[in-house]
Amino acid sequence: MIAYVPAWAQTWQQRYEQATVDFDNGNYAQAISTLEPVLSETKTAFEKNPTDTTYASTIYLLGDCHWWAGNYAETEQLFKASLSLIRSQQGERNKPYIDRTADLAALYYDLGRYEEAEVLYKQALAIDQEILSQEDADHIGTLNNLAVLWDVMG
Repeated sequence: MIAYVPAWAQTWQQRYEQATVDFDNGNYAQAISTLEPVLSETKTAFEKNPTDTTYASTIYLLGDCHWWAGNYAETEQLFKASLSLIRSQQGERNKPYIDRTADLAALYYDLGRYEEAEVLYKQALAIDQEILSQEDADHIGTLNNLAVLWDVMG
């Protein structure tokens, strides 16, 4: 039996892949304009099926594109929304939640909002320590980011 894939999902997949290519090539404005039209459709899919992850993925990639394009206020809003969706779908004890938390911390670091970054890095590290091995590259990366932050903070 062939599974039915809604037209919006096919369009989303194509746009997401194109936006990823654009992002990887440094074409952030093009990636943003590719993703924004499908945002409402993925939100509708999420509202109908709260386990659907296309909305969170779209929000996150869109946030990343805005970050690299220098649109920091938009990035913060989108990263917070993505983090909230991951929390509502999967809870806090998982890799995507750790990654989104660390990314928001990195944004705050870049903006000089060190105290906010520290809180988030510590939160990510606490979850890291519960679910990842101490040799895991992501765990080590979080430790490193926190150490760099503390060095900058004095």
